[in-house]
Amino acid sequence: MLPLRADAPVVVIGGGGVGLTAVATLIGREHRAICAVDLSDAHLAAARELGASTTVSARTNDLSGKVMAATGSPVDAVIDFVNNDQTTSAAFDMLNKGGRMVQVGLFGGEATISTALLTLKMLTIEGSYVDTLAELNEVVALAKRGTAPPHPCHRRRAEPCRRHGRPGPTGRRWGHGPNRPERSRPVTKHATVDPTTGSLVREFDTMTDAEVNSCLEAAHAAYGTWRRTRLSDSVELLQRIADLHRERSDGLAELTPLEIGRPISQAKGEVRPPGGRHGPRPRTTLGLTLEGLACAASARGRSRCGRRSRAPFKR
Repeated sequence: MLPLRADAPVVVIGGGGVGLTAVATLIGREHRAICAVDLSDAHLAAARELGASTTVSARTNDLSGKVMAATGSPVDAVIDFVNNDQTTSAAFDMLNKGGRMVQVGLFGGEATISTALLTLKMLTIEGSYVDTLAELNEVVALAKRGTAPPHPCHRRRAEPCRRHGRPGPTGRRWGHGPNRPERSRPVTKHATVDPTTGSLVREFDTMTDAEVNSCLEAAHAAYGTWRRTRLSDSVELLQRIADLHRERSDGLAELTPLEIGRPISQAKGEVRPPGGRHGPRPRTTLGLTLEGLACAASARGRSRCGRRSRAPFKR
């Protein structure tokens, strides 16, 4: 996204930990026109504390209009750490000619954009999941220079938790009575809670050391078998996994709302692999072909691919 003029408006959507890090990084790169967008007033205040020039609450039906009013013009770049259908549409609408939107968040959704405007305004849309080694070196160099403001850190006194017996200020666990310490007990249950309702979905027993070791040994044995598997068999197995994902996509999608609260309509599109056995070549979410993935997983396959091509992972 960079370099840009220091006064070119850049919008950061999402003021959580990663979004605030982006604000600090932009300031460390001596960028001055930063607009932070979030639903939380506390997150917006933290962005202003870091040095964001403007902030906009996302609690509006016209997010793009509010952002352009705050910045005084369409913006040159948007970094979206939410990436749902509303933020994606708003990001597209607020871009200036030649602007760029970078989608980072994994909330998911679907958005409809004008393909004509995409061409006429010469816009760039890209996704970002991991960085390159060169970008990592830039971040390390930025940290060494010390030009980026420190990330806000809030310290709070640990409060007693009567229900789950979490550690109190002294490190001891607290009982059901007020200020009534008791001995620390090992956790025997783990609970899955629906984030949208707060209701208990299921409880699981804590594994013993022997059970954990058994799983590790089974995984190690499976790896030994997998690395000796022929490349053609590996590809066929991965293809079968993709087929099962398609067949069971509805059931798999139902797990997503329970785990992270994502709407079921959006979850279905995420668990269903693209393409088919007789359709386009299936690709993983990282853009690797199944053949390339199998090649990486097999020691013999990796060496064969290395002789055939310097880059077995085809994009």
